[in-house]
Amino acid sequence: MTFLAPAAGLIGAAVTVPVLLVYYFLKLRRRPLRVTSILLWERAVQDLQVNSPLRWLRASWLLVLQLLILGLLLAALARPALSGEGPMAGRVVLLIDRSASMSARDGEPARGAVDVETRLGEAKRRAEELIGRVLASSGSAALVGAIGARARALTGFTSDRESLLEA
Repeated sequence: MTFLAPAAGLIGAAVTVPVLLVYYFLKLRRRPLRVTSILLWERAVQDLQVNSPLRWLRASWLLVLQLLILGLLLAALARPALSGEGPMAGRVVLLIDRSASMSARDGEPARGAVDVETRLGEAKRRAEELIGRVLASSGSAALVGAIGARARALTGFTSDRESLLEA
């Protein structure tokens, strides 16, 4: 597993975890106390004045739960993703862009070639590799389509390698 935006998760953790802990440090922990006489209010006022704002963290299930939820939210913010290839689907739609921008020559020359391949040539080469992988899976079929000014299907769903490569 990898994270697509690890910096966002780390920045979020650097900001939110200390804020949550500061709230727990500054939280006043008093027991409710019944008083029968107003004379005892003087002692309660003194308790407020003596109460120190910073205390050691006590084990709290609520704090653990809040840290767990915060950790899950921060992990989601970092955008986790699985790398690698899973099993091929039973039906694959392969679309190739045939617009004018695909005639641009960029990138590295192919092995053994002197000239740089066009984007369309690169797309066709990758499509041939994908067709080989799709048809290697038993019971798989593919559809080849072209996108230019209008989109259209060049083949139907088929497992015939020749017709897919021709399209």
